Amino acid sequence: MNRNPFAFTRSPSQLRSWFACPRKWFLNYAPGQRWRSKEKASALIQGSVFHKTVELLLKQGDVKPVDPLEYFFWLWEGVGAGLERDEKISYGERDSWAKMGQRGRKWWGLYAEVLLDVFARRGIDDTKLPRLGPGIPVRLIEEDLRYNQGVPTRAIIDYAGPMWVRVLGNGTFADVLDEHAGGTPRLVRALVDFKTVKYEKEPTDAELDAQLMSQQLALQAVGGKVDVVGLASFVVQQEKPRLQWLLRPPFDAHELGMFLSDALYADQEILAGHFPMTGRWTGECSKFGGCEYRPLCFRSLQGEMGKLYKEAHPADADDLGITLEDWT
Repeated sequence: MNRNPFAFTRSPSQLRSWFACPRKWFLNYAPGQRWRSKEKASALIQGSVFHKTVELLLKQGDVKPVDPLEYFFWLWEGVGAGLERDEKISYGERDSWAKMGQRGRKWWGLYAEVLLDVFARRGIDDTKLPRLGPGIPVRLIEEDLRYNQGVPTRAIIDYAGPMWVRVLGNGTFADVLDEHAGGTPRLVRALVDFKTVKYEKEPTDAELDAQLMSQQLALQAVGGKVDVVGLASFVVQQEKPRLQWLLRPPFDAHELGMFLSDALYADQEILAGHFPMTGRWTGECSKFGGCEYRPLCFRSLQGEMGKLYKEAHPADADDLGITLEDWT
């Protein structure tokens, strides 16, 4: 039986990648593609180590046979040693694995206890906490859920469970530790995505959509329900480490319907083998930067745009010796 090679379960990251640039999706996810850089970006590895540390912290709660700060350092040293040995890690300007590890330890020294309090991991009996739904544990931490509403999709839930927030008079939510925000502290059921960033900036609603919509749908598929969805940004800086929150009510039926409609459209285009380059020259490939596949794409360009790229990046002229055909 002939099976479509693109018929596999989608993730929120895949869908977001396809809408950013279908050709990038092909080069990144299509079976048999080998164009991805073998180097690992240090920022991505840092995010993975932070996720593992959060998982340990929130699963242990009051009982801490392993100190989260030491666990972070143990992970950091172990992962870094392997990567340094293989010389397959890339850093930002003036950065190093040791410097990133120092910033990480400083962050955890400040916020490990805060996270325990915000996520109600001490001082309250779990039997007295609000549940996500019948037959669902009080907390889901790094839980891989799958659902199918026209598109087979997987969603990894970073955290779903009890959380302290401030409920404001207009029905919105704020960080429970922000006393200047006003409102009333309340224990709610929350769905939270964790993100590690280097620079402090205000999170935007656009950063919530793909991941959290998919996670909310996956949770609803098993009978779960939450009162708040949000993003927790771990700002890992040497001078001003921060924990930033972006909180909002759960996505409504219209928002989820639009997301599913977009997901279905992307899935149909992928199954049909449609992988054009966006051609907008915005976002990730603007100003010839941001996308690791740019040499492959621009080598296939003719005319002024290709000339500009080659002038800006002469070292890419012989990159891999690959010429890509244009997909329509």
